[in-house]
Amino acid sequence: MPFEIKPIFMLSLSEVDYNLIKEMKEYIGYGNIIKFKFSKYSPNYRDVFSLVVGGFRNCINFINIFDNILIGNKRQQYELWKQGVEIIRKDEHRTIKGILEIAKIRDKIGRKHKLKNYRDYNWFKEYLDKNYKDYKPAYYNGEN
Repeated sequence: MPFEIKPIFMLSLSEVDYNLIKEMKEYIGYGNIIKFKFSKYSPNYRDVFSLVVGGFRNCINFINIFDNILIGNKRQQYELWKQGVEIIRKDEHRTIKGILEIAKIRDKIGRKHKLKNYRDYNWFKEYLDKNYKDYKPAYYNGEN
């Protein structure tokens, strides 16, 4: 398979909540804080800080610590992300079915405006149908 699927969790909050992001990072002991600067000409000008957690083990630990903490829209996106991590935990991300399921989840999460080179579910489906129609991982169990 030409894809490498790794979970990344990113929680973004405005600059007024920087201390919360910082405390979360200190509490879990890993992750990075990234600052996104927005143009002062933007109608909602405020810098944004994001806590970024990458790597399978770190994401599993993050779920164990922060499950049932987030609320609102961030909670909905978190639950979708958690479904994707579960697919990876079960090692299903190495199958066509798993890749497509993660692509569906990914399409539902995040930005309202996708990057120009964003590859959605339809792109993955078309690519896999064309290039890997008969792909079966070494541990194939009868499902695609």
